[in-house]
Amino acid sequence: MSAHEIRIVALVVFVWLACAACERKRDAGPTSTVPLALDTSCSVDEDCVPAPSCCPMPCTGHVINRKDAARASDELERTCTPEQCGGVRAGACRTHAYLCVQRTCKLVYSDEPDYHAR
Repeated sequence: MSAHEIRIVALVVFVWLACAACERKRDAGPTSTVPLALDTSCSVDEDCVPAPSCCPMPCTGHVINRKDAARASDELERTCTPEQCGGVRAGACRTHAYLCVQRTCKLVYSDEPDYHAR
């Protein structure tokens, strides 16, 4: 197995383990991300921010336009409960940036072609 394949397998396992506790809680209450339809459009990288979530996360693929961040936070404040995340703990995430790619906010990792430092 190549180093690249090992990294992919490790990432899949990490994501699965990190999300397992939130998945178990999903049936009992609100989700860990904002259930609103949020704007993901952008014109520049500075438009893009990670969407807030109930459970702390080192990085998220749910990237939104900065203008909807306050609305998303307000919704989380209204819907999140302290018990929702259980034992979920934030960890580390490989080098990434929240970027505007083809006019859409995205999480981009350092080994992907669209990556650049902000």
